Amino acid sequence: YNLTLEGHNLKTAALIAEGKAPKIERDWTACLKNFQQYKTEHENAISVKTFEHDYLRVLRDAVKLLESKDPPTNPADLIESCIRDWTPGSATRKRRTNSLCQFLEYCVTREDAPGSWLPPKDRKIHIGRKTSKTKTQKKDPLNDQEILILIEDLQTTEAGIRWGNALKLLTVYGLRPVELTHLQVRKDNKTGEAYLWCAYEKRSGGGITKPRRLEPLPIEGTSWNLLQQLEAKIIELPKLSAEGNGVAEQIRKYLERRKAWTSLKAKVKARGQDLGTYSFRHSFSVRGHKLGIDSGSMAATM
Repeated sequence: YNLTLEGHNLKTAALIAEGKAPKIERDWTACLKNFQQYKTEHENAISVKTFEHDYLRVLRDAVKLLESKDPPTNPADLIESCIRDWTPGSATRKRRTNSLCQFLEYCVTREDAPGSWLPPKDRKIHIGRKTSKTKTQKKDPLNDQEILILIEDLQTTEAGIRWGNALKLLTVYGLRPVELTHLQVRKDNKTGEAYLWCAYEKRSGGGITKPRRLEPLPIEGTSWNLLQQLEAKIIELPKLSAEGNGVAEQIRKYLERRKAWTSLKAKVKARGQDLGTYSFRHSFSVRGHKLGIDSGSMAATM
């Protein structure tokens, strides 16, 4: 049936299926090359590094299978072969599934691949769900005093000052770690007042979040003057990769080497909670609610 969709008549398709006739092979390697060009130069163009991280690994695996002596003959088998080594519901399994589905859709619409290669619309059947035993990745908030003590302890070296500044921005503006690499100082057209803008767009199953104006919620008693320092370009920050979860991972690796962080992590664990780089963002949310800011406004600014 799949072979007839590729344009073969029934008799020829039967011969090919029985291995009695040569089958015209598709140049999947060329399709991958064209798809990379499409993703990095057209559509909502992404960087080459993002393509290599989010797409290239799974697509190389897929092309290797498709060009093998016994290739998968339908998208479901191909997808399953490329994701079976990852836990159902995991971020990596989801990313590989979505990336491969995008590639197959491109091949059908732009590379004249047969319609039989269109992936299923409901990708959940491949991605799956985490089991009830799977450990949650949710991180818990710190209180303001714990944040202050941590940052003060870090900022005893030049490197510590840079990383401490990064944590201050996460704390005061409730940022996702990756958003540290997407900050801009802008001027209000009416008042001329400077404000901080986040140009990051988070892609998820629910769509794409819009870039937003950031509103600060400083810890009481602090005067870090972060906006002024950013505007004057005098604040020192660590060099961070702008690619997805890589920023969170860089921050985590630095903090894991600091005694102040490991001791704080033990303290948080002792109260039945979990500490991570998103704890500063969650602390921002708690601070806002304590100040009486309504949930809708908090959600919008975050």
